[in-house]
Amino acid sequence: MSADTRLWTKDFVAVTLANFFLMINYFMLIVVMADYAMTTFDASPALAGTASVFFVVYSASMLVTRPQAGRIFDRREHRGPAILRADHRRAGAPAGHMGLANSTCYILMDIAVGFGPAALGLLQPLTGYRGMYAGMALLCLCCLPVCARIRPRGRR
Repeated sequence: MSADTRLWTKDFVAVTLANFFLMINYFMLIVVMADYAMTTFDASPALAGTASVFFVVYSASMLVTRPQAGRIFDRREHRGPAILRADHRRAGAPAGHMGLANSTCYILMDIAVGFGPAALGLLQPLTGYRGMYAGMALLCLCCLPVCARIRPRGRR
């Protein structure tokens, strides 16, 4: 395998880690949304639970659409419309490694599902909601330049 067909380039690792940290934020948010609404805004448990319906609908839609999206992606190879494909192509992942790149992303998403709430359990009691959300915002801001500097090859 030549040097220009490697998957684990500096740009690929940077974008993959940025996506991982953004996913951690997402899964931390899922855990605290209802409690935050009840403690900060004195929302009833029923109203706070309604906010969580978004994540249930999102999960259900992913359960239905991901297998179809995977088939489309496999059929069209690197030409298929996929956000992950765009991230991986910007990071320089060769077309022949798209399956491995997507697998890496989904493995890290599964890790984030477990790590995000665990990190929240450590962070929220120490910093409160304000500090926790500030930390999440800071993490997102740190990821922004990493993703912004990766552009498709040959474009400016």
